[in-house]
Amino acid sequence: MPQEQLHPYNRAVAITPSDTVNFDGTVVSTTGTFQTTGNTKPIPCEAISIGLTGNIAVVSESGVATTLAVTVGQIINFKAIRVNSTNTTATGNMALYTV
Repeated sequence: MPQEQLHPYNRAVAITPSDTVNFDGTVVSTTGTFQTTGNTKPIPCEAISIGLTGNIAVVSESGVATTLAVTVGQIINFKAIRVNSTNTTATGNMALYTV
């Protein structure tokens, strides 16, 4: 059985928590729909690297927010499009991509 590569990420982007702006710059309107140029969807990261212990409110591709308790150095394997500022206390986080 082939061994799975644990961290195949080749790009890391610092996360600025926001309740409306996704990692790729697309935004959510007050009605909950994505405002984009053209028909593009927000591009999710592959995982999130946690800088400091706390809570992180990750938002899935479908727009659902989930708050997780995390610890320093943890890798969250979650395809997120955004980290909300509301309910996020963990800082120094990085969005990880395989591009």
